[in-house]
Amino acid sequence: MNMKRMIGIILSLIALIALLSTSVLLCRAQGGKISYEVTDTDVIVRGPHFEVYISLTGGIRKYIVDDTTVLKDTAVYMWGPKWAGAGFTTYIGDVVKDPDIEMIEGGVRIITYARWNRPQYSQFLDVVTVHEVYESGVVYVVQNITAFKDSQYELAVVMASLPCQVYMGRNATLYKEGSKIGDVYMKEEPAKPATRILYQGAFDILQISAPGGAVSLLFIVLTPPVIGGWIQDYRAWGADYYAVMPTVEGFSYKKSLAPGEGATIKFLVFPHKKGAEYNAKAVEALSKQVSTYKYIAKVKGIAKSGKAIEYVEKAEKMLPQVLKYICMGDVDGALGVVNQAYNYARLAYRTEVLRIATWFIIIPAAASLVVIVLFGIKGIRIRR
Repeated sequence: MNMKRMIGIILSLIALIALLSTSVLLCRAQGGKISYEVTDTDVIVRGPHFEVYISLTGGIRKYIVDDTTVLKDTAVYMWGPKWAGAGFTTYIGDVVKDPDIEMIEGGVRIITYARWNRPQYSQFLDVVTVHEVYESGVVYVVQNITAFKDSQYELAVVMASLPCQVYMGRNATLYKEGSKIGDVYMKEEPAKPATRILYQGAFDILQISAPGGAVSLLFIVLTPPVIGGWIQDYRAWGADYYAVMPTVEGFSYKKSLAPGEGATIKFLVFPHKKGAEYNAKAVEALSKQVSTYKYIAKVKGIAKSGKAIEYVEKAEKMLPQVLKYICMGDVDGALGVVNQAYNYARLAYRTEVLRIATWFIIIPAAASLVVIVLFGIKGIRIRR
């Protein structure tokens, strides 16, 4: 065999072995705008203008827009007993199973599996995290945390890490259940431990808007209900980010979990360059969704007729689509569907009001009128 040919074959084999040993898988959706790569630590999802690092232990490790890191560790963050052993699900725990990955409409779904076996902190947790990364750039995360043995912790929050160099000098606007709370200034000067808290209180939406070309942000905690939280300048502790930390009902302050107990936390993040109008429409759609759910709950309490119940059911079926439209990046579609759902709820209310009025006002009034007329006719006949 020709020596040059033999050397070429050997080099090709070496290259093939090296490629196989890197444990990297590349995949692109057929005809889609999104691709992913599996490494030893992350699933890296790439879209038209972004790159998201999904940790194999659960959560967002990093989000890059046009070569700028606009989001760092974003996931559940827990402190162990007496505030020891704190950390994110993005880097604590052992991977117990390869991720399940499938292409979905407009994006990719990644399910990761990890286990916290930390006897020194009395933490024995299974962490299964569903991540949906869309071509729009939206990342929707569902973290399921379940104890497999008695476990302890001091506090658990849903934390988003916002790099200071990107967001310093900007205002973050906060909302709770559709109502605006106010603005928080992201200080440029690094804080000291005593002045690290920029805001304390409950909020389930944080949005930072910017002119076109600069990075805007949406961070939304969907469930469980938010009951408190903080925004802190973690430069006070030597870090380089602002920590956005909502606390949630039934989990954040529970402090202990028996086997089988835990929580399911759902949140959404979207760094983008679509500007303030996009954020305003997204927040409006989500706020209307909250108010429509509340309105439907009131209408359901009085709805008895078949038509009213039908309208209520139509409204209820439409509301979950709001989140889908937002994930797809279509805020106008989200507003359209939430307005339509509200209109169905209004129809249900009007239908029921008309039914009640018919049975308890119009029919009795008509009957009374008939009686009056009959007695009037009888009186005329008697006088004759």
